[in-house]
Amino acid sequence: MNFDVFTEIIFDNVRDYLPEEYADVEITLEEITKLNETYQALTVKKEGCGFVPRVNLDSLYEQFCIDTLVLLRDVAREVAGSIIRDLSRKDAIPMECFLDYERAKELLFIRVSPEKTNRELLKTLPNRVVNGLALTCHLYFGTSEGSFRSSMVTEALREQFGITGEQLLQDSLANSRKILPPVLKNLREDPELKNIPVDREPALYMLTNRTGINGAAVLFYPGMMEEMAQRLEDSYFILPSSIHEMMIIPEGEAPSAEKMEGLLWEANQKCVAPAEKLSDDVFHYDMKSRRFETIRDWKKQKGEYLN
Repeated sequence: MNFDVFTEIIFDNVRDYLPEEYADVEITLEEITKLNETYQALTVKKEGCGFVPRVNLDSLYEQFCIDTLVLLRDVAREVAGSIIRDLSRKDAIPMECFLDYERAKELLFIRVSPEKTNRELLKTLPNRVVNGLALTCHLYFGTSEGSFRSSMVTEALREQFGITGEQLLQDSLANSRKILPPVLKNLREDPELKNIPVDREPALYMLTNRTGINGAAVLFYPGMMEEMAQRLEDSYFILPSSIHEMMIIPEGEAPSAEKMEGLLWEANQKCVAPAEKLSDDVFHYDMKSRRFETIRDWKKQKGEYLN
C-alpha cells in the first residue's frame, strides 16, 4: 500500500471513531512545513477550541509499514484517540498570545537550524544567520506528555505585533534564558550519563537547555559563548551534534580538526535523524578575540589549511 492510499483511507474513516460531540469538527489534509521537515498532516479544527491537533501522517505511515500486523482500522482508531485527547486538553493555547505583543514577549525564545535546508521557509520568518546557522523566533507553550509545544513567529505575525525584526530577535534572545535556562553537563562526571561510552580524552561537555529539546540554541544566548570560555578557562571547539544540544571540547584537550570533523560527520550520518541535523561544520570560539567561526576559517587564521 502506498502513502496516498494510506492517507485517503485514514482520512475517510477517522471520523467514524470520534464520539458524537465531535461530529462538527473540521478535518482536512494539509502539508505542514517546519524547520528541517515537511510532512502531510491530518488537521482538526473545533469551534471554540484554542488547540488545533495535527497528526503527522508521514510518521504514521512509516510505523504502519514496519508493523505489518497492524490493521488500518486500528490506525484510524488510534488517530481518533489522539484527536480526542488533544481537543480535551485543559491547557489550550490562549489566542491572546497571538494578538498582544506584551503577552507574547514573555513566551519568546530562539531556535537554531541549518540555513541551507530551510532557505525557502526562512524567507517567511524573521531570522539571523550566523555561519550557516539560522536563529528564528518562537513562542513557547510548555512541554506536555513529552511534547515540546511551540509556534513559529512568522513575518506576518511580526507585522501584526507592530515591531521590527531586530527588536523581535533581541527580545527572543533575552527571554530564552528565563524560560529555557542553559544546562552544561560534563560527560565524564554526570551520573545520569555514566553509561554513555566517552573516551577519557578529550574532555567533553554537552550544552543544552533544561528540557533537552531545541537546546543547541543555548550557545547563542547573550553572553553564553564568553561565559563558557570563562568557565572552561580556555577557547573551545563546538560540535553541533543536533538541534537539541552542542558538544563542547576545550581547545587545550581537543583532538585534531580532522578527527573532530570525522566524528561529527559519522554521527550525522548514522545517529541523527534528518529533522534533527544541525550542521556538518565544527566551530571554534576564541577566548581572546571572542570570535565564533568554522574550524576551517579558524585554521586559515592560524595559517593552516585542511586538505
